[in-house]
Amino acid sequence: MNDWPEGFVPVDPAPASSVMLIRDGSDGLEVLMIERSRMMRFAAGMLVFPGGRVDRGDSSPRLRESQIAKRRLPTDSAFRTAALRELFEETGLLCVRTGPRQSVPGEGARARIARRYRQRLHQGRVAFSRLLEREGLLLDLDGLVPFAHWITPELSPVRFDTRFYLAPAPVAQRASSDGIETLDLDWLRPQDLLEAWDEGRQRLMFPTRLNLMKLARANTVSEALHQAEKTPIVTVIPEIVGTGKRRLILPEEAGFGMTYATHQDLDRGELRLVSDAAKAALKL
Repeated sequence: MNDWPEGFVPVDPAPASSVMLIRDGSDGLEVLMIERSRMMRFAAGMLVFPGGRVDRGDSSPRLRESQIAKRRLPTDSAFRTAALRELFEETGLLCVRTGPRQSVPGEGARARIARRYRQRLHQGRVAFSRLLEREGLLLDLDGLVPFAHWITPELSPVRFDTRFYLAPAPVAQRASSDGIETLDLDWLRPQDLLEAWDEGRQRLMFPTRLNLMKLARANTVSEALHQAEKTPIVTVIPEIVGTGKRRLILPEEAGFGMTYATHQDLDRGELRLVSDAAKAALKL
C-alpha cells in the first residue's frame, strides 16, 4: 500500500531521454555536459546531459519509414530518436550517417546543416523527420548503448520516465550551445564533476550524479561502452520509506553503488522540484 498523504494523486511521468556523449581526452574519459538556461522550468542553471522529452514526431510513421533502410528499428526507437534530436538542438552535433558509404558527416557538413535547420527546429518551423529526409541522413540509433533508466518518485510534482544512453562523440564535429535552452557546454571528466559536487562547487541532480559515478568506473570510451553493454538495465524508481527523516531506497541490482539516499544526498537546488507532500514525507 502506498504511503501517500491523504488526497494525494501522483502525476504520470512524461517520457524523456538523454544521451551521455563521451570521448577520450588527454587526461582520460570525458563526457559532454550542458548548462541549462536559468529560465527553464526544470533543472534551471544545472549541468546535465543533453536530452529532453520524447515528442510525438519522434515516433511518426514518416520518420520511421525514412529510418528503416533495410534494418529493424529497436523497440525504444522513439526514445533513441528523441535523444539524438535533442543532442542536435542543444549542441549542434549529429550522430548520423550519410551517403552510399554511410559515413559520419564532418565539421563542414555539420555546420551547414546546423545553420540551415537548428533554429527552425527550435521554433517548430521544420520537423526533424523532414530535416533527415532532405539531407539524406540516417540516425545512428544502434550507436546508442542503454545506460540507465530512471523514473521520478511518485511524490514529485514533475515526473519523467527517462532513458539514458551512452554514445561515442562523432569524430571531427564541434559542439556549441544553442543560447536558448543551454547557456554553455563543456567536456569534463566524471571524476572532476563528482569532486566539485562533493566540495559544494557544482550542483548536480541526483540521477545525474549517480550516472556520473557509474560512468567514472571507466577510463576510456571503449571501456565505458563495454561496461554498459554487459550491464543489465534496472529501472530505478526511488522509494520513500521509514519514519522521521525518511530515506530514498534504490535497487541494489541497478549497479550505482548506493542502495539508499537521504535528503543530504540530494542537490540543494533539486529540492525545489519536490512537492510539499514529498517534503512533508521526508520531513525536510
